[in-house]
Amino acid sequence: MAEQARPIELNALHAGGEKNAAHAATVKLALFNRIMCNHRALPLLFPFIGMLIIASLNTSASSQLTTLWIGAVILVWAEIAVFSSRYFAGRLSTDPDRLSRSLALRYLNANIIWSSMLLLFWLPANEAQDFFLLLLFVAHLSVATATTSYEWRVYFACTLPITIAISLVTLLSGDTIFMSVGVLVIMVYGFMVSVARQMIAQTSSSIWLRLEHDDLIRDLATAKAGSDTALADAEAANERLARSEQRFRALVDNAFDGVMIVSAEGNIRFATDAVARIYGGAPEDLAGMSILRFGVQEGAPELKKMLTELNTSAGRRVRVAGWSRRLDGTKIWVEASGRNMLADPSVRGIVLNVRDATDRKTADGELKMHLGVLEKLATGSPMDQVLEALALAMEDLKPEMRASILLLDDDDNLRIGAAPSLPPDYAAAFDGTPATPAAGPCGTAATTGNTVVVTDAETDPIFNDKRELALAVGVGAVWSHPLKSRDGKVLGAVAMIYETPREPAHNELEFLSGAAQLAAIAIERRRAEQRLSEALRTAEIANHSKSQFLANMSHELRTPLNAIIGFSEMIREEMFGPVGVPEYADYIRDIHSSGRHLLELINDILDISKIEAGQFEIDESWVDLPAIAHWSKELMRHRADEGGVKIVLEGLDDLPEIFADERGLKQILLNLMSNATKFTPQGGTVTVTAGLDTAGNLNIMVADTGIGIEPHLIARVLEPFGQVEGPMTRNFGGTGLGLPITKSLAELHDGSLTLESEPGKGTRVTIMLPAARIKQDGPAPDEEPARFDAQSTPW
Repeated sequence: MAEQARPIELNALHAGGEKNAAHAATVKLALFNRIMCNHRALPLLFPFIGMLIIASLNTSASSQLTTLWIGAVILVWAEIAVFSSRYFAGRLSTDPDRLSRSLALRYLNANIIWSSMLLLFWLPANEAQDFFLLLLFVAHLSVATATTSYEWRVYFACTLPITIAISLVTLLSGDTIFMSVGVLVIMVYGFMVSVARQMIAQTSSSIWLRLEHDDLIRDLATAKAGSDTALADAEAANERLARSEQRFRALVDNAFDGVMIVSAEGNIRFATDAVARIYGGAPEDLAGMSILRFGVQEGAPELKKMLTELNTSAGRRVRVAGWSRRLDGTKIWVEASGRNMLADPSVRGIVLNVRDATDRKTADGELKMHLGVLEKLATGSPMDQVLEALALAMEDLKPEMRASILLLDDDDNLRIGAAPSLPPDYAAAFDGTPATPAAGPCGTAATTGNTVVVTDAETDPIFNDKRELALAVGVGAVWSHPLKSRDGKVLGAVAMIYETPREPAHNELEFLSGAAQLAAIAIERRRAEQRLSEALRTAEIANHSKSQFLANMSHELRTPLNAIIGFSEMIREEMFGPVGVPEYADYIRDIHSSGRHLLELINDILDISKIEAGQFEIDESWVDLPAIAHWSKELMRHRADEGGVKIVLEGLDDLPEIFADERGLKQILLNLMSNATKFTPQGGTVTVTAGLDTAGNLNIMVADTGIGIEPHLIARVLEPFGQVEGPMTRNFGGTGLGLPITKSLAELHDGSLTLESEPGKGTRVTIMLPAARIKQDGPAPDEEPARFDAQSTPW
């Protein structure tokens, strides 16, 4: 096999004895490596041949003995295979003597076991089989000589057992021919040993010679490598220089900004491809041109000023931004910066960096346009001012363009919404005309609902009726886009008008579409605000009329009820004699109870109506809260006893007087106690407490142990007629006005109402009255405090 399975590392060796010793070790290792490479397939070959022998030849030995023999062959060669794999994997020692001894020992064992095959399969009665065995072993001897004659230990381990086995079997056979073969094998083996000696010597000398000349070869290789390196370095330097120049050129030509070198007078001496892309044409086309050629009429003074400032001193930097013109006449927004490098011998000019910022300018302008329109809408500006601001913003973003916005009235006639830069005669010619194709591009866009593009007003048939007027005021091209609401209804049209005929670019049509959408949003929102305002005014008038009506019905509603309640009381008390029939007494009690309930309901409705109508007036004075609380408790005692509910007053006796409406304060406490008692089951408690907080405000709290309210329903019960639907409403009844009236009365006293509740655990209502209504130690009892201003206090 080839000698590359495991590479031999030939390191640089020291001179003298160390060098010779290293060479000797290297030679031995190289010889050993050849043997290992030659024998890589033997661990598979010998077991295979052994199994063929067992399958093909006869034997006088038992099957157990032959099985033991083939098992030994497989095991010994498997161990050799492991040794070989570890060697080629580099996991064994690199000491050649140690490796040689290990391999020789393994081959000696393997060949002794292999040689025992002659004893197992030698049959004197079967000469053909015996000759086959002799040929097999002679072949083995020849192959071993050819593949192992590089190292004496391994050579003798592979050949000596085979030679001994052949000699013994043939000499002991007693057959003249076999004995002759045995003698011949011994003679041939001696010749093979001498051949092996010569092969070992020649191979060792060859490797030794190669090692001796290795230093010279390395020196020559080093010298050549140095020469090649120097030549490669020179070529690489030239290549790097060329690549650097190409890279610089690529960076400059493909940069977002264009670079120009101009003379002191502004003539272009050098321009990159980026400049050519910005202004059109090729760099060579721009050479020699003056940069003043690219300035628009309004921007020319800025360019001249920039050149003047750049020429004032070396190294001077100047920045400028404004509209510029491409070679094809298109306007672009350019940002430029220049530096005076006239004194630099490698430049000898003014370096200009130019950037096309048209897209950013347009985006910023569109954003500004949107914000401006939205600001005017938010501040309530009239529609004509909103549309005029939009038209002016469009004209600022598109120089040399005039904008107009036309709206459709209820009769589908065109009305001028905004045309700040158009001659009044031209705008008046379209104002009030029906929205038909005869009304020009805007009329056509409003009629069809599609974008209309007129590139040349002089030849387009859409201007047949108004061509002379259009040409007289300088209308060369018109692009019109319909204004559509969200439901697709056409509200009008917006137009972009140019003095000279031209085709619209894609981004210009997108700009027109965006402006039309913004105008439509503004129009639709303002009209929606108007409709909402009218609806609110109508609702306010209706609500005020309702409240006014109910407030004015006080006498008409209460007078008959008072008569019903009074007469029913007289009959119930039998003031003028007995009623007679017992059922009538029950009916009278029902009439009296229903009348009282209806009167309370009417009083609540009238109170909330007066509050909503602004007619509820409070009569303020210094009142005693503890006395009002005890009075309210006594008034609620009968109802509480009927429901088995206990009412408790806590912390009320030491409170100062309050500047409030006594009737309103009583109604607050009665409403809260009534609600708490109504929704508290038998055996529950209603607790009324009051106290001052750290800010000096008075907090009156009514807490119960009732059924409670779901948190998401709290806001509903605080609204007029708002009730929690379900079993609670059906079981307890009520109008849903108690809490809203209480909340309104608290707010009339510059206070507030807070409701906290948890289902199954109860409800707590807190009335807060500001500190300004609490009597301090200084004022006399009959002295009124300053009116409380809710807007001037932090709460």
